[in-house]
Amino acid sequence: MFKEERVFFHTRGNELERFCIRKLTIQDIDKIALARKMQETENGNGASNKYILEYKKVLKKLFEENNIIGAGAFHDDDLVSVAFYNLINFGSDKKIPYLCGVWTNPQYRKRTLATQVYKKLMEGAKERKEELKTTSLVTVEGNEVAHKLYNSLGYELVDDEMTFLGDVKSPKGEIEIDNIRLSEYDNLQEDIYLKDKKQKMLIRYSTEQFFPHPHNINGIMNRMLEIKLIDKEITFREFVTYLQKFFSKHRFCKFSMKELMQKENFGKLFEFPKIDKNYLSLMSAFEYLKFEGTDGKFKTIQKSNNVMEKNLIKDFEDMDRCLNEDR
Repeated sequence: MFKEERVFFHTRGNELERFCIRKLTIQDIDKIALARKMQETENGNGASNKYILEYKKVLKKLFEENNIIGAGAFHDDDLVSVAFYNLINFGSDKKIPYLCGVWTNPQYRKRTLATQVYKKLMEGAKERKEELKTTSLVTVEGNEVAHKLYNSLGYELVDDEMTFLGDVKSPKGEIEIDNIRLSEYDNLQEDIYLKDKKQKMLIRYSTEQFFPHPHNINGIMNRMLEIKLIDKEITFREFVTYLQKFFSKHRFCKFSMKELMQKENFGKLFEFPKIDKNYLSLMSAFEYLKFEGTDGKFKTIQKSNNVMEKNLIKDFEDMDRCLNEDR
């Protein structure tokens, strides 16, 4: 078994600093929320009281449902470094550990605390490995410092990752089609789009991130898993309209072009534009979509290049070897 907590010492000048590295629990929510407030303030997003209350509410729910693994470093009684695995379901039985909320108080950086906390986080994942997929994900969002950190931990960039991040007020130049109807089946995590009672297509999705954002407190990040064409005679005009309806509703959404292309053949879908390659044919539909954000700026779907992934198997094996050596 792994130790519940570990003491880590760091020498700074003539001072010996003592940190306690341990798992985080539901009893730590107030300290976690304070760290989050400091993090968002540092990021320039700000953290209103309403946002912090919603953050604590979501955090409590994730702990109660056992969908989060947390680790932190404490100096005296203050939480000064933190990281989480948000356990998410991408339409499968096993959950993906999504690395998030990684932050170290600026006063305590350059002490390898983030690495120490990550190791403790990995212990938590190892104890629950039977529930998890062995692939871990993280979003770097263009942060070069974060990119270097995660790269040093073994994470690599994911190709063909797309993202739509927009607090959308309305579609821009929306194409209207009569009698579009939307049925939701939350237990199947599906959106089924219908026209005139005839099923046209299906979009399957899963919630990727439950944590709120300071600029969109109620925003939930979803991941599009599959686009399935039921009616092969669907027109380009209809197809982009259904897509636009979906993104207008979900507002914060990610997807992998590679994964979508593996699940459906779009080669003969459109006469316009006349492009043979499936990838470009589907991309033309996404690029056609334009939205107006609440900030008055246009939003589009873009290639993000900001998601990294890592295979955890080697880490788990290394941890087992260390435990055996300790015995």
